[in-house]
Amino acid sequence: MHVLTGARLLLPAAVLTAALAGGCGGSKSSGPSTATVRNTTAADVESVLRSHNVTVKGSISCFGQAPGIVDCHGTASDGKDITATLTAATSGLSCTGPMVVNVNRTQLAALPDEKCS
Repeated sequence: MHVLTGARLLLPAAVLTAALAGGCGGSKSSGPSTATVRNTTAADVESVLRSHNVTVKGSISCFGQAPGIVDCHGTASDGKDITATLTAATSGLSCTGPMVVNVNRTQLAALPDEKCS
């Protein structure tokens, strides 16, 4: 009788665990591609830097996906560290969000609604 009671408790717990695990770490079902978000955000960062007369040595690299945080890194021609963070939100295939661009830990620009797709 005790084995049957234990089985009744374990089966729902196993089903619940499987259901929760299935919802985690899967591929996203909608929104722009990760490559589109990263490339568009990198281009936006470079545009902001150009408008402030900051020359990039090499290129800007971005990591992350939408919806979520997209972090970008690079180096200015004078060796200063470039960082940018976009908080990306999606609506269908559209991606927008606020972005902050820093050079050498000093905020260069805070943009309220940048497109990332």
